[in-house]
Amino acid sequence: MNSGTARKAASLALALGLIVGVDAVPAVGLPQPSGPGDAGTHVRALQERLLIRGYGLGETEGVFTWETLGALMDFQADHGLLADGRAGRDTLLVLFGKALDREGATEMPGWYGGGSELVPWGAVFRAQDVRTGITFNARRMGGYSHLDAEPLTPFDTDAMHTAYGGEWSWDRRPLLIRYQGRVLAASMNGMPHGFSTIKDNGMPGHFCIHFLGSRGDGSQRVSDTHQACVAEASRAAWKEP
Repeated sequence: MNSGTARKAASLALALGLIVGVDAVPAVGLPQPSGPGDAGTHVRALQERLLIRGYGLGETEGVFTWETLGALMDFQADHGLLADGRAGRDTLLVLFGKALDREGATEMPGWYGGGSELVPWGAVFRAQDVRTGITFNARRMGGYSHLDAEPLTPFDTDAMHTAYGGEWSWDRRPLLIRYQGRVLAASMNGMPHGFSTIKDNGMPGHFCIHFLGSRGDGSQRVSDTHQACVAEASRAAWKEP
């Protein structure tokens, strides 16, 4: 692939707000997850499988090009998958003919590939700190570049506070969100800040939840530490408290 095509692929990855290399660990027998701008034998395996399934490509040289993106999105759309242009776990399972995970398996949606709409404004959801298993209720109060949330009650604030060792901080922690039967991989910080809409929950402000590819409000930058926590959460399973 020439340098112009490579630049286009890299620019596309940035425009879509996608991060390379933070997907979930794939199932045995599947290539590594990939997306625009990636290259390697795992991308070649993806391209060859797309050809076998009837989704034509201009080349199968192991570089995730515009043609790869188009073929993959066509396959996703035809099979009822989120057409985000990333070869994530669920897409690879369908593409390679593996059995889909059971209902409630952890998903890792891209924020700018439909993930921002999975938990609508005002929705109440369950949240689980991956490392401690502590679970609490929260409500989405807003957020455009990421999800802004508040614990629902004082008991939920206490639970979240306990997950942080009894001290609020900006530290990122892997988080699972359960809403309408789906489990989503995310990352939270634990510092109350800004305004709040629930005045009697014991938290003086709100906290932030990030998904794959989401950004900070002011900087509009993708946080590497948030993305690492999202990847960690994607390898975890929801545990009923």
